[in-house]
Amino acid sequence: MALRVKVSALEFEAAESNGAVFGTLRGRHDVYVYVELGQEKEYIERPSRQ
Repeated sequence: MALRVKVSALEFEAAESNGAVFGTLRGRHDVYVYVELGQEKEYIERPSRQ
């Protein structure tokens, strides 16, 4: 699934592969997000400590 994240021009210009950017996920409510850039990898959940 792909999501569109709005980033500032400065963040866009500074973005690098395998880097990260801060932006806004636009929708009914804006959500501020940190996005790691690069090749998509499978998410491996870490077991919670209890």
